[in-house]
Amino acid sequence: MRANRKKVILGIIFVAFIAASLFIRFWQFGKIPPGLNRDEASVGYTAYSLLKTGADEYGRPWPLSFQSFGDWKLPLYIYADMPLVTAFGLQDWVVRLPSALAGLGTLMVIFFLAKELKANSYLSVLILATLPWHVHFSRMWHEANTALFFLSLGALFFLKGLRRPKFWLAAAVFLALPLYTYHTHHIFIPLFLAIVIALFRAELLKNLKMSLAAGTIFLAMATVIYAQTLTGSLTKSSVSFLNDPIFIHIQIEEPRVAAGNTFLAKIIYNRPMVFGKTFLTNYFSSFSYNFLAVNGGNHPLYNLPQTGNIFRFEYWLGIIGLFFALRSRNRQLTLILLWLAIAPIASSLTKPDSFHTNVNFITNTPNSGRLTPMIIPLVLIIAFGAEKTFSWLRKNWQKNLLILLGIGLLGQGLFGFANLYFGKFPALRAQYWGAGWQKLVNFVNWPGNQSKTIVMPRPNYSPYIYFLFYSAYDPARFQKEVVRFPPTDDGFLHVKSFGRFRFEDQTLGSAVFKKTIPFFEIDEDAQQNLIQVKYLY
Repeated sequence: MRANRKKVILGIIFVAFIAASLFIRFWQFGKIPPGLNRDEASVGYTAYSLLKTGADEYGRPWPLSFQSFGDWKLPLYIYADMPLVTAFGLQDWVVRLPSALAGLGTLMVIFFLAKELKANSYLSVLILATLPWHVHFSRMWHEANTALFFLSLGALFFLKGLRRPKFWLAAAVFLALPLYTYHTHHIFIPLFLAIVIALFRAELLKNLKMSLAAGTIFLAMATVIYAQTLTGSLTKSSVSFLNDPIFIHIQIEEPRVAAGNTFLAKIIYNRPMVFGKTFLTNYFSSFSYNFLAVNGGNHPLYNLPQTGNIFRFEYWLGIIGLFFALRSRNRQLTLILLWLAIAPIASSLTKPDSFHTNVNFITNTPNSGRLTPMIIPLVLIIAFGAEKTFSWLRKNWQKNLLILLGIGLLGQGLFGFANLYFGKFPALRAQYWGAGWQKLVNFVNWPGNQSKTIVMPRPNYSPYIYFLFYSAYDPARFQKEVVRFPPTDDGFLHVKSFGRFRFEDQTLGSAVFKKTIPFFEIDEDAQQNLIQVKYLY
């Protein structure tokens, strides 16, 4: 009787936490984070452009790689957003909804994935549902969150295919879809498949016909997207230290010359040594207590101020889970461990903040966006650690105390996260999001201002995209009117003008600190029809 009552109570608590998580995921959805960031606005407007003209903002019909700001966005999220834009128009929440739905889908998938991997399903769902990392990425646009859903679904179908090989056909499709969604998976997915093939080669060889069919499907889909993204490969590689001339000069050439270009200096300061050190530093920082549990990454869009990606007590449960998993010879646990091990590789190849020449946003390591492939194995290992800790205790009162402690810590962490997210976060991070842009666009489009020329500075911040998005500017007209600056060294493209909007490339100097943008030098007649735009931060 007591055991049944205990199960009912725990069931009620589980449902309460899930309900709280869903509330946090959807309350004020579209309003917090405060305004769209420029990539979100670009995704929404590109979907709108495709609907109206069948082409992106460059006039390219139905591409599989979108040049956008020069960062070559992948296609799946943009095309997935088209039906929503058709139904509801260009609104903030419409752009973010596919990511939110992908987050919900991942919660459902991890329940069954945990079962296949012999982990605790309910505990895994609970941890993922309340994970700050996953909650935040589910409230904003980010291809990484959608790619995580496809990755987890592909892994689930593969594991189910060990009993019923026909599931491998679905696994091939879903494991190829992250390649169409987020660039990190162009490195991660091949590594993940290599691990899967190595661990389960006996089953794959036993069902060779189905294995070859699934492999053919995956290779066909992968070949299409790799061929399409080849155009943007040089731009995407500019975030890596492997071929960055500034990084190479500062980290290798300058120290070598300063050391007299001696034989010893050449041994210390060379590409293999410096690249290896940088990679390992980046890699191990991805597992650090500071990144995972204390402060998260430095990217202002991907992390809340002084908030970890997971709760602090979960980090230590993860350590316990890792300890026991490393001692196990279970193939399912080995898959989880190797999945976790390869997840940071793509992110570890990116250069540190100080070597990123495109200063619009921070390219940091560790980067919470690029490290999303580690969310699933991390959650499973935390759940495994909690389960092992519980089973280690022998007396019922100890187990009950542990349950109460876990509920208290999780409740406290979730309440604190929600309080910060809906309280201070919007104000603290407003300058990095698109707070105020919709009001600004409405102001300059007010009938009394429609005949005036709008001049704005800092074209490298892509302010043009907000005027396109919030005005629902005719894409066909924009494609004819737009004038762009020459590409930057990183391959990024910035808009110089379109219609009555101009974006001047100038040095602001002290004007930035006065929070105003000075008028440009223009003649008196033109000045009568000019609006001075002030930044809101």
